[in-house]
Amino acid sequence: MGVRLSPEYPRQWIPKSVKNRPEDGVTLQTQVPFEFETELFKGRAVIFLRGLDNTPDLVFKGKARAIQFSVQGRFKRPVFMDDLHFGMSLARPLRHLPTRWLLNLCTRVVRSLGAQYSMDLSDPTSARPYMLAPIALAAQTISCAAPGAEPDLTLTPIEENARMACLDGCGKEMSANERRRKLSKIIRDAKSARRKAGCGDLNPGAANDGRVPTYDTENVWTFSFWQSQIDMSKYSVDLGVGKFDLVPIMDGQPIALLCQTSDAGEIGFRFEVWHERLLQRAHAHRTPDEVVSRPPRDSKAGDDEDGRGQGLVEAPEAAS
Repeated sequence: MGVRLSPEYPRQWIPKSVKNRPEDGVTLQTQVPFEFETELFKGRAVIFLRGLDNTPDLVFKGKARAIQFSVQGRFKRPVFMDDLHFGMSLARPLRHLPTRWLLNLCTRVVRSLGAQYSMDLSDPTSARPYMLAPIALAAQTISCAAPGAEPDLTLTPIEENARMACLDGCGKEMSANERRRKLSKIIRDAKSARRKAGCGDLNPGAANDGRVPTYDTENVWTFSFWQSQIDMSKYSVDLGVGKFDLVPIMDGQPIALLCQTSDAGEIGFRFEVWHERLLQRAHAHRTPDEVVSRPPRDSKAGDDEDGRGQGLVEAPEAAS
């Protein structure tokens, strides 16, 4: 297994100040926190994977989950809560899918699982398949804390939403389900109001109508996620109606833990989880493209000045 920052655009990088920063500027460690930065967000993350030699026993003991990860940091600009989505978006079609009737059944199962998160799911046979939901609804826990009071990423994720004034909790904590219910209504009402005003298809980030609260730049935000359907160590998925090997289906594309704006113009993060069995097809496609280094963002400042590095964009040569 191997994890890295996606070298695709929009860009992200490991800060230059990080001790033992990888030479390629994109390789990440699993099971321990790491620092990263994008043009939208700066912070730390930790990705725990079940079934590896270095998997911490306490993270998964007594739990069915196969992956747990948390992202923590501060936004560089306010972002509307309906403009930031979490999920997966692929550059190429899925291959070797199940028969049509089984595929339809699997799609219904995934839609059912994602309904509580207001997930938007493409047809699995589309040219660029995706499944995305507002991160405010997709995260199992969210912490909004003052700098210095943020939770420890290596401990059990916790819900801390008393500082989220938009929840109207009068400074009191509420459960993750209640937070999700209230934010879902705010987002749904805003979408309905925009539709009635004749701008229903307007990008949430461009609406700027004050109907939806923002992730501010003052607090430290922590988003935590976990799931049990996808076993990363085997690269397989169990949907209850069948268990499928993801390697031939993904066709050399890694599963990416993605957070992006609605127009895909900016990312909060994009962490690729690789398995060695993906590499043959990945190299055949020259993943993600044939460029071998990142060009500077502009002519005024090169990568070395701000810590972006010259991260390789070819698929990893090996996984451990």
